[in-house]
Amino acid sequence: MYAEYFNLRELPFSIAPNPKYLYMSTQHQEALAHLLFGLQQDGGFVVLTGEVGTGKTTICKRLFEQLPTEVEVAFILNPCLDEIDLIETICQEFEIKIAKDLKLKDLLDKLNNYLLACHSKNKKPILLIDEAQNLSTELLEQLRLLTNLETNEKKLLQIILLGQPELAEKLIRKELRQFNQRIVARYHLAELNEAESRNYISHRLSVAGCDEPLFSKQATRKIFQESEGVPRLINLLCDRALLGCYSEGKSTVTKKMVQRSSEEIKGKHQRKLTNRVFGAILGLSTLLMLIVFLIKSCPSDHQTSSSLKSEQTKRKLGVSEKTRNFSGHEKLESAINDLISLWGISFEDQETNSCSLSEKIGLRCAKFAVNLDQILRMDRPFVVSIGREFFTIMQATRETFFLFAGDKEYQLSFSEFSQIFDGNIDLVWRMPPDYNGPITLNAKGPAVDWLSIQLALVNQETPSVDKNVIFSEEMSKKVERFQKLSGLTEDGVVDSLTWIYLNSYNSQSVPKLSN
Repeated sequence: MYAEYFNLRELPFSIAPNPKYLYMSTQHQEALAHLLFGLQQDGGFVVLTGEVGTGKTTICKRLFEQLPTEVEVAFILNPCLDEIDLIETICQEFEIKIAKDLKLKDLLDKLNNYLLACHSKNKKPILLIDEAQNLSTELLEQLRLLTNLETNEKKLLQIILLGQPELAEKLIRKELRQFNQRIVARYHLAELNEAESRNYISHRLSVAGCDEPLFSKQATRKIFQESEGVPRLINLLCDRALLGCYSEGKSTVTKKMVQRSSEEIKGKHQRKLTNRVFGAILGLSTLLMLIVFLIKSCPSDHQTSSSLKSEQTKRKLGVSEKTRNFSGHEKLESAINDLISLWGISFEDQETNSCSLSEKIGLRCAKFAVNLDQILRMDRPFVVSIGREFFTIMQATRETFFLFAGDKEYQLSFSEFSQIFDGNIDLVWRMPPDYNGPITLNAKGPAVDWLSIQLALVNQETPSVDKNVIFSEEMSKKVERFQKLSGLTEDGVVDSLTWIYLNSYNSQSVPKLSN
């Protein structure tokens, strides 16, 4: 193939999850830190979600390379099983000798005896389940019951779940609230941005023995556009493009080659069919829009009253003429839903209390009184009210603020926004593990352990995954220095706002205004 032609030791863009090719972007480092942290806890679940091909399995392989020899690992790659098959498969993966046709209770007894034996030998059993979004509610409940297996001192089994975003959505269901309480660490792995995609390609070429740029800048940009930052799709495109470059006898992959490779992978026929379908949908949509327009042109008394009330409120509050034409959400919950969707999570019921549901997946809603400078430093999307309507600010710069409400988008200059901004915002942030409130001197627990990791990343130090770290004077001084750097009150106390700034500083995966 093309490996020898480009002086490569091996094919660099295989889709096999090879840990040596793992590109550790900032969010991959953070995901690995979450997994390491979770495995330091006694029992419970560690959950890693992400779209297909974002690198979940590869990160876990890197994780297991770093684990000590006393760790015993069992893998389940296809969880489409019933309860008996699940426990039987777990036993087989741990190499537990079992007879055929055992009842569920007998299998659980075998597993429990094995776990107790591991405990007596100071061994730590870990069960990893891939494609966990396919687990039924009944199987998830059975797994929760497995985490009940314990001694007087500790839980006997740790379980890692890897899954697509549907897993996170499944875990917020009311019937799984007990399961949710057993999750000790969770992380959502997002797609790569354009810079990360470019570095990802260079990294894999370097590992394969090539330090020369085989892709033009236009080609790498096209790869990012076509793949949307999904590593697996990047691999497919790069592999096909290098093959095309080789067949043409060229030394550099061009944008045109990437385009052709994308068409080959996705299928030209599919693209043509999609265009036909899109045309039909567009025609139907136009007809429906016309019908809706005709209906709305004769508004009900209630609609008229509501519109007049909103207009009167805006005039009373001195809202600018420009913003009087803006149409936002009538309820805060709907705007919060727009905000939460930026984290890759959506709720079918737009009227639901999305904040309470979000806490079950490690997110928290918060209200803050801040100025515009703090907002831009924080670099987080937020919800703002104009009159009695609510808008989500998803993008903002020193020049322009972009306001969204569902599918509606509005634009205000910095000066215009400052005139209508009342200093209060709602936002969504990711809580640290086991967060219960501000961290002060001598505190300890999972949140303090996680804080030590975050401060190490800020100071470009190697994170420690030690347990039971105490929030000392030294750590408090580090927090004060970070607060000074971020323009926060320098009190050394780790409150919600300090956490939000820490997450924004260390993570590329959190939604940002500057993206």
